[in-house]
Amino acid sequence: MEKTIGEQFRCYLLKQEDSSYTIREGSDEEGSHIFFETQEASASVTMHTINGTEICELRIVSTKTGRTPFYLHFELNDLSHAIDLFHEMIASLKKLSETRTVHVLLCCTSGITTSYFTARLKDAARMMELPYAFDAVSYDRLFQKGAGADVILLAPQISWRLKQVQEAFGDKPVAAIPVSVFAAYDVNGMFRLIEASLPAAHPDPGALQGDEEWHGLHHALCVCVLIESHAVRIAWRLYENGRLADFGQTRKDLYRLRDLEDMLDFATARHPDIARVMVVTPGIIDQGHLTFRQPGIYNEEVSCRFSSRYQCEVLFLNDANAMALGYHYRHPSLHDFCFYFQPMAGRSAGVGIIVHDHLMTGIHNIAGEMQFVIRTTHCGSQMESLARTVSGNLEIASEMLVNVIACVDPEAVVIAAGMITDLAALKQQLSTYIPAQYLPRLIKADGSLNYMFDGGLLYLRCR
Repeated sequence: MEKTIGEQFRCYLLKQEDSSYTIREGSDEEGSHIFFETQEASASVTMHTINGTEICELRIVSTKTGRTPFYLHFELNDLSHAIDLFHEMIASLKKLSETRTVHVLLCCTSGITTSYFTARLKDAARMMELPYAFDAVSYDRLFQKGAGADVILLAPQISWRLKQVQEAFGDKPVAAIPVSVFAAYDVNGMFRLIEASLPAAHPDPGALQGDEEWHGLHHALCVCVLIESHAVRIAWRLYENGRLADFGQTRKDLYRLRDLEDMLDFATARHPDIARVMVVTPGIIDQGHLTFRQPGIYNEEVSCRFSSRYQCEVLFLNDANAMALGYHYRHPSLHDFCFYFQPMAGRSAGVGIIVHDHLMTGIHNIAGEMQFVIRTTHCGSQMESLARTVSGNLEIASEMLVNVIACVDPEAVVIAAGMITDLAALKQQLSTYIPAQYLPRLIKADGSLNYMFDGGLLYLRCR
């Protein structure tokens, strides 16, 4: 009898011996597992059957931090595709193994006092054989170097910036060093602080749950693609008879349309009665075609392709437009505003525009596509370096927003940009272009993904 795809894949996996990891098998009520383990992380391939469909889950869990830097699930119907995804997982596993330590970044005003402490911490960690690496940085360079750190610790003199830094770095552990620890150069106290800050105590939730109820949605699936500084997150929520029925997410290093298909294959295998799908994604969506230059997606026909594949209506919506709709849904008193979205260390930005309670997209759906504006600005040639610093992000945002404000004259601009927390500084910079009396109110958004879901679900419900 011919082997199934799952059996062939299992045989392939067990032959993938490598000196950088060990292989072992196991099984439980969730399914059969094959583990690829290093000292730093455990990668697993889990195969199980849902409604007669073979499903494969790939996951990496850091043994030190408890984080899940890689997770995805897909329908096991193409052996070559499964093998490609496995090797992508192994590449991520080896990348984690190359970084054998937890990188701790200490930050103070100038970086000088933390440099002295860092030297002591390095010596102590070496003597105690602790897997920590330390660096010191001044506050003005924190946002450039912070993306590569596992833990960020702020010296007492800048601890008042704790909330601002936490907002900027999302789920990355950020803590203030107690005065008693910092003043005494207490290395043991620092090691205890690091252990308490590591996400083992705050595990990756694996999924983000939203509202329990959305009236008018029946057997509807919403998928949102969120580009982050260190990963791509693809999250989904399923609504049956208006109530949240299921949810989940995938984390990867890259974004490809095949990842969306894998997500939908998994969701439709679990819920065969899905009738409508909403996909919220970065990029230009023009007459059913998607262009997103960063991962190399150019004029791909997506609406018909996905609708045909899943035998149901599949709609696509730009991420900034979805956020604008979602924010308007939550704040109906705002009738004319712009939603400015700039991902952490992102090389571009997008703007969703609401005018008289309606989303303005333009004839080709490029309204608010700041990638075209960037080319005409002073910051365009320095985008890579500017995107790594707070001052650089302020410069990018001010040059982008001056164009939007001059054209739309909104009552408010909602800011969703991780590295921009000081709205007074942004307003000051904007006032160098536009007189202060003409500037709109600036509002800090309190989340991006939830607004993406809200906007996507609202768009789907109204179609």
